[in-house]
Amino acid sequence: MNEQKGASPRLMSLDALRGIDMFFIVGMEEAFRALAKMVPMEPDLNTRV
Repeated sequence: MNEQKGASPRLMSLDALRGIDMFFIVGMEEAFRALAKMVPMEPDLNTRV
């Protein structure tokens, strides 16, 4: 009656998604900042409409 279950298997796709998220959070910040400097944009949305 008292069954012990082993550890649940991890979802590899979830681990991959977390890895990609961390890559973008940590690694791509500078790339997006550099891209934002290259693309001319107005300071706010109201002036672009």
